[in-house]
Amino acid sequence: MKKIIDSFTSFTRPERAGLVILSGILLVLVGIRTTMSLWVRPVTNKEKEAEMVKAWADYRRSHDPSQVKINLYTADSATIVKIDGIGPKLTHDILKLRRLNKLTDMNSLNTVFMDESRLEQVSQYAYVDTNEKDN
Repeated sequence: MKKIIDSFTSFTRPERAGLVILSGILLVLVGIRTTMSLWVRPVTNKEKEAEMVKAWADYRRSHDPSQVKINLYTADSATIVKIDGIGPKLTHDILKLRRLNKLTDMNSLNTVFMDESRLEQVSQYAYVDTNEKDN
């Protein structure tokens, strides 16, 4: 302890004053930080918050891939690949059917899907409508 006091007294008067001022500022900042939760309260509007939660849930529900069906007649290859049960090869085959104007309904996909259960799985997420316009 004597060394600390000796080292403090070896500073010049302006240096000691600067250390005291810096220590005081540090104590004030620590005091403000520790008591900030007591004097700063967030303003909450329960009705607005409930409205935002409902809007977010509606948005998520409307953009859920399992809720949105994709038209295979107008979708691009990147969108078709995202459908469960369809990979790059099947996407290529579906687009080939479309180019040849042989994609008229979901039953025309029987030539692509050899397995009926896979066609049923894909029909949960996709449909074929030749009357829809490209987006």
